[in-house]
Amino acid sequence: CYALAIPQVYYCWDILATAYLARPQLYQVVEVETDIITTGVSQGRTIIKSGGKQIRVMKEIDKESFYSYLLQQFASYTVSQN
Repeated sequence: CYALAIPQVYYCWDILATAYLARPQLYQVVEVETDIITTGVSQGRTIIKSGGKQIRVMKEIDKESFYSYLLQQFASYTVSQN
């Protein structure tokens, strides 16, 4: 996992994206025009660019409700013993 490869605070990117499927009302989503840098040291980076491809971006989240939902999911998990 990239987040474990360098010293940093852990970010919930994958969990945030997955939780959107179950709780989209927790998110503020905006549309922006973007482009992908295809050369140089920034290759693969997404930038906001007028006239570029329009995408939907998660801008804000109701943190309290997100963490409440996440903890509910963890609490409901049971380990199957085979």
